[in-house]
Amino acid sequence: MNPHNKEIYVIGVPRDTMAEIDVYAKNGDFQGTGVGQITLQHGYGDGAAVSCERSKKAVSKLFYNLPIHGYCAVNMGAIPLINDAVGGIEVEALESINYTDFRIKEGEKVHLDGMEAYHYLHYRDVTAFSSAGRRLDRQKQYLSAYAAAAMEAVKKDVTLPMTLYKTLNRYMVTDISVDEASYLGLQMLEYHFGTDNMCSLEGETVRGEKFEEFYVDEKALYELILRVFYEE
Repeated sequence: MNPHNKEIYVIGVPRDTMAEIDVYAKNGDFQGTGVGQITLQHGYGDGAAVSCERSKKAVSKLFYNLPIHGYCAVNMGAIPLINDAVGGIEVEALESINYTDFRIKEGEKVHLDGMEAYHYLHYRDVTAFSSAGRRLDRQKQYLSAYAAAAMEAVKKDVTLPMTLYKTLNRYMVTDISVDEASYLGLQMLEYHFGTDNMCSLEGETVRGEKFEEFYVDEKALYELILRVFYEE
């Protein structure tokens, strides 16, 4: 959230981004640093606050030691609740999904309610190359639509940020207090957030020895960090 130009930006970091991470033994002893998929950093923790702090550190290092002032990790089980809290979200499917309880075709317009939102954001074909990247595209699309719907909902009910916080409480780990969340939620009404504010890391996905690996375009990342976070 940039208070100078009243813009909100979101940067999507692919889960397979190869980055410097801290490595720990099973007993919790620090073993040193290594290069691996950034998603692994969360696994070198307790699945809660410790994992989040370590993930925050890994992303900060990836972003040239940029300070990160807060974190919020939300279990995907909360998606139906926050989706329905704003009346559901309409999207145009970015790809076809043929799942047990959820089927859509690419290009089809669908109003996502309840578990439909969960399947749209969670599903990926693990046998298909770069499926995590395509899922991230769906998540970005959804987040953009959700932000617009949430802002309209808050205009009608200023207590919505606090209600969402309480709804999410048992599904999330965060160092952001309910007062801070309510304040930021109301501040967002004065900010602009559109598809141009959804940023993705540029780079290349390759097949590693066992898993996919995403290598960041360093020049593009450097320019992105300058554009979003710095002023001359």
